[in-house]
Amino acid sequence: MRLLLIGMKKGYLGKKGEVTIKGVANWAERKGLFLTKEHTVLSAKTIELRMGELNRELYPKETIEKMKKKRERKTK
Repeated sequence: MRLLLIGMKKGYLGKKGEVTIKGVANWAERKGLFLTKEHTVLSAKTIELRMGELNRELYPKETIEKMKKKRERKTK
């Protein structure tokens, strides 16, 4: 998942900003890329949640900037 997220951020999976974590998660579920311990395919929602966690770990500065923008919009 980490490599998929890094590839997404670098633009290897499409144009930067056009490819979303949700889209990648849906694609990964259809392809059956991630399996549970019982060898069943992880759901798109589970993949999306884990990729979101990885995104916050790998790119904390980006996450902080998004949160600041969100707060500014709410205060206007």
